[in-house]
Amino acid sequence: MLLDKRVDGLIICSARLDDERLLRVIAPHRAVVLINRAAAKRHAATIEVDYCAGVEAVVTQLSALDRMRLGFAAGPAALQGGRKRREGIEAALARHGLSPLLRSALHAGPPGWRRDRRKAAARGCSGRYHDLLQRPGRARPDEAARTGRHQGARGEMALVGWDDIPASDLVSPALTTLRIAKQGLGEMAMRMLLDRIAGRNAQQGIVIEPDPIWRATTPAV
Repeated sequence: MLLDKRVDGLIICSARLDDERLLRVIAPHRAVVLINRAAAKRHAATIEVDYCAGVEAVVTQLSALDRMRLGFAAGPAALQGGRKRREGIEAALARHGLSPLLRSALHAGPPGWRRDRRKAAARGCSGRYHDLLQRPGRARPDEAARTGRHQGARGEMALVGWDDIPASDLVSPALTTLRIAKQGLGEMAMRMLLDRIAGRNAQQGIVIEPDPIWRATTPAV
């Protein structure tokens, strides 16, 4: 459809296609910008997120607070972002001599899976992460996929999310998160696309680092 409309360029965000299929899709277009995905400069300009730098800052801070029992929940394996977050946190933990107590993944499902997940979260219980809170004593993570306050979890858990969605500062306790300046990211992508449309390929790739936003779910920060 885009080819039929003879669009001047494409901005593609977090494509789930494998590299071969993605390159085949974008090949007919003369100007392409990929967000959250790598590609050779002859194929597209790119904006990538340095997940390693973001999670390194979080792991460093948590370890300084003596939070040594860590678990994490990554995104679907089909998402480049989810995979890179998982790789980033595993690398950061290894540098600090730590290993994750629990790995979990949130997989996309049939239509309505996001709505069902939100309903589960509203009840204070997400089935995928329920076992994080059921582990006894020192087997339970300090940093988990949710605080468990409605489950009556003993002790205190630290919690760090990603993307600083609007609800992060509205829930109680407010959620510590890693923020990506999406407005600025969108503006950069549009400038890069306009440059490529005009034949000015001065900026081929940008790497941005997320900013940690410390809130109440990481006490004592």
